[in-house]
Amino acid sequence: AIAVVGLAGRYPKARNMREFWDNLCNGRDCTGEIPAERWSVKRSTIHKHVTGTELIESGGFVPEIEFDPASHGLR
Repeated sequence: AIAVVGLAGRYPKARNMREFWDNLCNGRDCTGEIPAERWSVKRSTIHKHVTGTELIESGGFVPEIEFDPASHGLR
């Protein structure tokens, strides 16, 4: 037998596990457009058409957690 006795996390549009579970139960789409303060899709090097790549214009974002796109080769 397996027992989950504790769980924590932060997810897009959910500040805690209770909100995350509510989102799952209600089938809520927790993705959206890339926030302008994160990075510009139009200026991104990924925006160039390269065979075998896709342009991503949306995602799931958690506020107050920063992502540095330059460290992943994105601009």
